[in-house]
Parts: sequence; structure tokens; C-alpha cells
Amino acid sequence: MPAALSLDLRKRIVAAWQNEEGSWEQLAQRFGVGVATVDRLVARFRKTGSVEPTRQKYGADPILSDEDVGVVRRLLEAQPDITLPELVADFQEKRRIAVSVSTMGRVVRDRLGWTRKKRPSSRRSATASR
Repeated sequence: MPAALSLDLRKRIVAAWQNEEGSWEQLAQRFGVGVATVDRLVARFRKTGSVEPTRQKYGADPILSDEDVGVVRRLLEAQPDITLPELVADFQEKRRIAVSVSTMGRVVRDRLGWTRKKRPSSRRSATASR
């Protein structure tokens, strides 16, 4: 995929179109872009008044709102050793929103920054590791 056009080039293309300096085909040839690019830039300018590129959005929207994440945080602070399935059940009881264990795991890890221990704490070995 080619790189996005610079903001300066975008502005020059739209300015040339506004000054009626040629057809879209002529503008495309003059600036070394495709006719469809000129079409998209003019359409964006007409719709938004700007030629700045839109920010790319990846993935689906989050299932849980910031308010819901706050509820999860309070549940974790009240009982830090809770398991994810227990957390899902408590959250569903409190908010009436059904989520999967994997979704709850992503919320805990990615949005709250909490990590889970994979094994219980134990006393350190008497022999030093080399």
C-alpha cells in the first residue's frame, strides 16, 4: 500500500480545483496522482472542509464502556485474588451485561494493566540459582 499523500500536496490539489485550473484528469496528471484520488480529495473537502487524512481505526469498538471498566476495577480492588470466571459472574450480576472470560481477560490486562499470577506464591529456594 502506498504512503499517504502529504498534507501540502492535498492542499495544492484542492486549491487547483477551487481555482478551476483544469479538469480532474488534468489535475491528476499535473500532480502525479490518480483521477480517483482527486475525486476523493474533493469529496472529502466538500464534506468536511478539510483535506487531512482520517485516523485509521482498527478492530471493533470496545464492548465495555469506561464506566463498566471502573466497575471491574472496583471488583478487582475489593477481591484481588478473584478468578476471571468469578469476575465475569460478579460483573454480570452487578451490571447485567454478559461478557466472555476472554473479553474480561483483555479488559483486566489491556485496559486496567493488571496482570495475573500463573502460579501461587511459594517460599524461595534455599539454594541460589546460578
